Amino acid sequence: MSLDPWKASLSSVLSTDGNWAKVQAAKKALELAADSDWFAKLCLACTTNDHIQLTQFISSADAAKLAQLSNVDLNGLSPLIYAVCFGSIECVTALVSVVDVNKSDSLLQWTPLMWATYLENIPVVEVLLANDADPYLRSERSHQNALDMLKPESEIYNYYKVHNYLDKTAPQSNDSSFYKKDPLLPTDEQFESRVQALNVESDSPKSTEPYSGSKFVDEDDEASMLDDSFYTDNFDFGHLMPRQFVKVSDESISATIDYIFSLHAKYQHKAIYPAAVVFQSVRYISGKMDSMELAESFVDLFFTRVRSVTNTKSGVVQPSSGLQTDIVLLGYWISCLNHLQYFFHRDTACPFLAKSPKTLQELISTAQSLIFQLAFVMDAKLEPLLEPCILDYTSVPDLQTVYKAQWRMFKHKVALKSTYDEILEMLYPPSLEQQMKPSPLKIIQTLGALVYVLELHHVNDVYKQQCFAAVLYWLGSSIFNRILANKKYNTRVKALQIRLNLSYIQDWLRANNLVPYRAETLDFNDDSYPESIVGTETKLSNVARFHNNKQDPMDGTFYYNSLYKIGQHHLLPLVELLEWLQVMSGLTAEDLDLLKNIMNRFDVLSSKQLLHVVKQYRYEITEQKFPKNLKAHLKQNPTAGRQKAYYSGSDKLFLNPGQVFPLVLPRQLELLHQYGSDQKKIRLHQPLLPIQVIDDLEDLYDKCTDHDSQEGRGSEPENPGTDLFKELTVPTSIAYKTWEAEDDDNPWK
Repeated sequence: MSLDPWKASLSSVLSTDGNWAKVQAAKKALELAADSDWFAKLCLACTTNDHIQLTQFISSADAAKLAQLSNVDLNGLSPLIYAVCFGSIECVTALVSVVDVNKSDSLLQWTPLMWATYLENIPVVEVLLANDADPYLRSERSHQNALDMLKPESEIYNYYKVHNYLDKTAPQSNDSSFYKKDPLLPTDEQFESRVQALNVESDSPKSTEPYSGSKFVDEDDEASMLDDSFYTDNFDFGHLMPRQFVKVSDESISATIDYIFSLHAKYQHKAIYPAAVVFQSVRYISGKMDSMELAESFVDLFFTRVRSVTNTKSGVVQPSSGLQTDIVLLGYWISCLNHLQYFFHRDTACPFLAKSPKTLQELISTAQSLIFQLAFVMDAKLEPLLEPCILDYTSVPDLQTVYKAQWRMFKHKVALKSTYDEILEMLYPPSLEQQMKPSPLKIIQTLGALVYVLELHHVNDVYKQQCFAAVLYWLGSSIFNRILANKKYNTRVKALQIRLNLSYIQDWLRANNLVPYRAETLDFNDDSYPESIVGTETKLSNVARFHNNKQDPMDGTFYYNSLYKIGQHHLLPLVELLEWLQVMSGLTAEDLDLLKNIMNRFDVLSSKQLLHVVKQYRYEITEQKFPKNLKAHLKQNPTAGRQKAYYSGSDKLFLNPGQVFPLVLPRQLELLHQYGSDQKKIRLHQPLLPIQVIDDLEDLYDKCTDHDSQEGRGSEPENPGTDLFKELTVPTSIAYKTWEAEDDDNPWK
């Protein structure tokens, strides 16, 4: 018997299962009725995972047709239940946003989640639970719910147990309290791990696999979707071909910009679409209309709107911004700018970017703002995790340290584990409850979420390095400052434990060791890039130059290091501080030469920071105080670290976590390698637009020009001398400033 094998071990069981036999019989009935019944044809598509046909139907259907997707067919099953039963994960993902995920069938009165649980399909269960499926909803016929379908010690049982669904009780139907706690809402820990870290499991082995280009995103699936939705398979960058430019007039610019920013809601994670619309519009304006001023104004409006919707300000980075933008949205627009630069480089018919230094500068400033806004949002997610997961987390059981300042004669003595069972329990791996407690794995989980977001939107590797570099710099400097500022962390035992916790992050960086592509012709001593793009004497700002200094984050060469090397550099001040805390209490008055050797080994720490640690160090009762002659040597011989550090304030003691580094702009060969090195990538990363988008843009253009002609303003043919947008004053940051009042409407919406 041939089954869809999402779990091969189920085949022998399902072959004799009566409920599964009913589903198979329903599928055979669909095959007979599919030719004459559109609903049966759609249900059959769900059984074969024909998500393209389903997606096209959903995008083109009206409200009445979409409402029918929640109905059941003559066999008593709905399209969603067919997709669930046959493991059609893409169809399930497409349907959950337009149908009622808790509506049961009329065959067994089972909900989609009950079917997925019964068939032990964990990926489908995850999608349903993420879209408000109720595991406690009971069938009217059998009075069972999804949890009653679980088999003890099975994989699906462990999934529900890990996510705490088994520990909750169903809400009482006679409880009418509006403010009662919803049992489906995740706990605080689950909220951090499932929402902020985008459902990347902290205990998932995927987070420690070696990096291999794209860990989470399969480009084959995306490339397979480029079929009937497009007029052509190839884009001609050398000529202005029909259907490969977007008509724009003075009157339609505003509507076109509005439409560009509506694409995110219609085509999530397709950042290439807004980039393609902007690119094709600029091709038309600069090529057909021959108006560079209007093209520059159009692109300026686009960049301004990007900064508005992402709460970023060009040239102004605010790490403590009150509004937190979703990292998925920021990754989307970073990818959009990434692809826009790639399209401009490829275009030889209308080389707009080479003629417009102003646009290149706007591209640099906007990309820099987005990257650091993404980093600051990640910092805000990591901020509440630093103390419980790094600074206070201990993996050594029953570690009791007595300090001189806290010593008591009648101090309570902790009973040691002595029985056989207690000792044996320590040898077993931690329980699921212990694994869910705050630990360094939550930091890794959040970093893994960032990997997922950047890969989901096909962000260039050089941009990826800059995003991670900004996050890792903040992570290292923030922990560094907290240790210096808080006396309780200035102990030998704490330093050992924090260093052990830090090794989790270093191991993750080693396993996810991204190395950007470097062209053979890349010259790390060339400081003329990116001015060489425009070929003028214009001096661009906010961009990194190349001086072949692999240790300086201000140098573009730094970001061509491996991700592990970048993390090693940004965590170096913290590692040196922890090493000093571990060895300083062991120095004696005769160890002056040893102290000099230690100071010479430190690349970042200064003698001022070493002395600060000595002053607030907490000594254990078995430790001797730091010798006075060594302390005097630190005072009399001030030294600074050999490597450059970025401090906040004039005391040169604490690092500046909000440091912003210049942008490294990817070169044309690097973009071509990532987006056009083979036929699959060329097909996937072309500025092609779906037929629906092209039709919408043509309707916008016709509507605006027709409306203008009716008012007597559009009778003249279009000509390059239009003056409406020749001199356009782009709104300053005040125009799109985020004010204190939360109910202010965004002026761009």
